[in-house]
Amino acid sequence: MTWMNTFRHKRNTPLLTTLTMLLIVCTTGLVTTPGIAGEDRDNENAEAAGARAHFAAEFCGTQSTRIERYKSKLKSRLTDATDFENRWQRGWNTEADQTIQFRALRSSDPKEYATRVKADCERLGWQARNAVRQTR
Repeated sequence: MTWMNTFRHKRNTPLLTTLTMLLIVCTTGLVTTPGIAGEDRDNENAEAAGARAHFAAEFCGTQSTRIERYKSKLKSRLTDATDFENRWQRGWNTEADQTIQFRALRSSDPKEYATRVKADCERLGWQARNAVRQTR
């Protein structure tokens, strides 16, 4: 009996089927670690949201109660984030470092500052609405 005959033999059909399915699954990339993609995405989104919220609070005049409502809604949406509060705070702190540049622009070129803040605040509002929008 040759190796080809082994695969043609009816007793080995389940083995052949299993091996074939395993080969297909492995080569198509269907074997992944569950939750990693969603976890990474939600962690990044939590950090970005914290940074945006800090900017909105400092430059767009967004009230802290509105930011807290947004944070609460977002936290309920980003269920795969490993530590939402820590990620949010990391983003908030990162933006705190970046605000120095905007403050300097406010002093050096008030017109450019006003143009940028207006555009950025509009963009952040749009992003915030989309981040908590129900998609299901």
